[in-house]
Amino acid sequence: MKEKKESSYTPARKKALYEHAKKIDRIYVTVPKGKKAIIEEAASASGKSVNQFINDLIDEKINGK
Repeated sequence: MKEKKESSYTPARKKALYEHAKKIDRIYVTVPKGKKAIIEEAASASGKSVNQFINDLIDEKINGK
């Protein structure tokens, strides 16, 4: 019989995640097979997370930088 794992989410962690979720919007992007790896490589090469890499590209496009 498997032992029941205790949740790693403490009440403080749950509250922090809830507060963080109120400050962000989520967008789910679908890309062609294989493109995710290309994006991950480009983000890594620029020293950024995929999220930051994509956000920076969006900001550049919107702001014309």
